Amino acid sequence: MANVAAVLDRAAERAAADPVPRPGQFVYQDVVELRRVMNNGRWYKDRNQSWISVDGTKPGLVRLKNSIRPRPGEHIPPDGESVIAPCGQGAPIDRPYLGDLPADPDALLRLLAANGDGGRAERQWNTATDLIDRPAPPRVRAALFRAIAKIRGVRLRTGAVDAAGRHGVAITRTQDGVREELVFDPATHRYLGDRDVVTRSSEQLGARGSVLFASAVMSTEIVDRMPKPRPGAQTDGC
Repeated sequence: MANVAAVLDRAAERAAADPVPRPGQFVYQDVVELRRVMNNGRWYKDRNQSWISVDGTKPGLVRLKNSIRPRPGEHIPPDGESVIAPCGQGAPIDRPYLGDLPADPDALLRLLAANGDGGRAERQWNTATDLIDRPAPPRVRAALFRAIAKIRGVRLRTGAVDAAGRHGVAITRTQDGVREELVFDPATHRYLGDRDVVTRSSEQLGARGSVLFASAVMSTEIVDRMPKPRPGAQTDGC
């Protein structure tokens, strides 16, 4: 049976073989997310499309589309577009495209530990799971997978499902009564998405086994330009 290191090493090899974008290009991502209103209400799905500048010299674009409309008293992020300001001068870990992060797993682990709150392993995991959804050069993405394998408390779990219903094997870590699952395709070793599952019943989170959130990366492509923003698009900082 495969272990955590073997699964993530194969995922790293798969990621390292991806094409490298050129300066001036964009990475397009199409991500579907399943969420609950106010954490315990009805389910809804949102589709998040993004065009991120590889070198940070150009604006980016994010489009959000929800599957439902809010009822009185509910808060759901509105549909719309946001133009993202160029981010070339921001801290490397804060940029939408992670082009300047270290490509060495141990160096990356030290960077992960330098961010966030909690114990060292908690900081590393929380930062890694934040970065895993952002586009990055193949060598950086490969290093991130290998770094995750070294975080204390990670486990392997079969039978995981992403927001698109795709089944895979999951790399997990449990904290504060929630198990976060990073789902990988067992055949192609590509990262599929993530899922949060309640492990300890509570009034706030619900019954054990309840799913709180799930995502699915539907496509990632390198493109030469982003679409023209629609009228009414907001402008956001980096």
